Amino acid sequence: MKRLVMLVVSIAAASILASCDLFSGLAGGAAGTDDAPFVYFAESSGGSIDLSLSAAAGRSASVVFTTGPYEGLAAPTATARDSSDVPAAASRLSAQDAFSDRLRSYARENANAYIPPIRPRFSTTGDPAHDVAGATPSEASFYVIANSSSSVDFDVISSSCRAVRDDTTFSDTRTRTLSVWVADDCWDLGSTKKHAVNQTMVDAIAEKFFGASSDPDTSIYAWVTGMLGDEWGVHDESTRIGFGTYDLIAKSDNITILLADIGSDDADDGGIVGYFYPVDTFAGADNSNERIMFIIDAVMYSNPDDSGISSNEPGYSDNGWSDEDYWAEQVFSTLAHEFQHMIHFYQKGVLRGGDYFNEATWIDELCAMQVEDLLADKLGVAGPRGMDPADYSAGVSGNIYGRLPEYLLFPDVTPYDWDTAADAELTRYYSWAYAFGAYLTRNYGGSEFVRRLVQSASTDAGAVAAAASAFSGRDESIV
Repeated sequence: MKRLVMLVVSIAAASILASCDLFSGLAGGAAGTDDAPFVYFAESSGGSIDLSLSAAAGRSASVVFTTGPYEGLAAPTATARDSSDVPAAASRLSAQDAFSDRLRSYARENANAYIPPIRPRFSTTGDPAHDVAGATPSEASFYVIANSSSSVDFDVISSSCRAVRDDTTFSDTRTRTLSVWVADDCWDLGSTKKHAVNQTMVDAIAEKFFGASSDPDTSIYAWVTGMLGDEWGVHDESTRIGFGTYDLIAKSDNITILLADIGSDDADDGGIVGYFYPVDTFAGADNSNERIMFIIDAVMYSNPDDSGISSNEPGYSDNGWSDEDYWAEQVFSTLAHEFQHMIHFYQKGVLRGGDYFNEATWIDELCAMQVEDLLADKLGVAGPRGMDPADYSAGVSGNIYGRLPEYLLFPDVTPYDWDTAADAELTRYYSWAYAFGAYLTRNYGGSEFVRRLVQSASTDAGAVAAAASAFSGRDESIV
């Protein structure tokens, strides 16, 4: 027989967190406002309940323990404390999440305004086949995001090629080349930034993405293409994507990574970690680099503090850069995330003609975060679970890292509000997409679920239901 005890404890929460409002209106507050009540029903484990509630300063929360009519039972003790342990993702990932949404909107606008160029036209960044590193590196200018606050503008950044991996053949017979470029103002002794990129860092990112020369199959490239398919390949000269027709750059076996100060903000402890911009594959489009490429923030990547603290802040320590430093690991996870976006664009839009530029944002982001999740242990990074990658358990109580703590604070968000959400709220939507995707991936076929979603021309929730149905054999639906 269950024994329940009754006690009501009022807690004045002074943390900066916001409410879940599962049962709004019970005490007169409006849903989503700071004066609405927070009501939560929980069952004890091992005789104790640990609740992490969130509210604006002065807002009250009631914890109710109920037992029924049992006399003589002692009331349980309850304690409360203020906490600043907000989810780490909320602060460090918010700028990246907001930027990703703006970049998607900007790509859609550019796609809608695209006018095919007069041929012949030559790439502004040169033919990747001619990239040369070494004492006399190739030089070129790339378009890089300059302003990430409310619009998307571009700087033209002088850069030099710092590494080239010639024809690398993976076990699935794909052969590719890799070029790593670095903005001149971020490079070694000539850097004008807080931190400088050196050859060790260039070689490290090349090895993470392409593997060691002797073992290319242990790499982000091999793992993600093995899951999802090619990132680029043969296509029509004029390719139909959704309702538009675009002149895309020709089949290329090269992938380019550019390390530059995204936003020209010299930020080393948060902001835009990296991005894939699909318009870079357009021939003759404004601000197109006309390469299959990623752009990664050089200042964050080269921050040597183990915990990612800014050089401007107390506690910062430079004990030498390592590929196990906080921001280095964030960059490697971001590469996996952005690589999914690259493959998603090619597989869904270019190969299958899906309306990629009008796809529901949450579907593409769900896939990207599942790729991060599935590769976390291989990369040795915490990933979106925010945990030791060698820990395959459900995790420890009180974890504030990764995406799930933010989801637990806002479990009632809906993807249908994503496009109208304020920038400050977007992290909770990304967290929802991760949590939903994690459930789907773990119950509907693992990486094969993600592959089916990516390799579908459908761009709405029906694609998710179809991918689940293909595994379960049932008629799945999303309501």
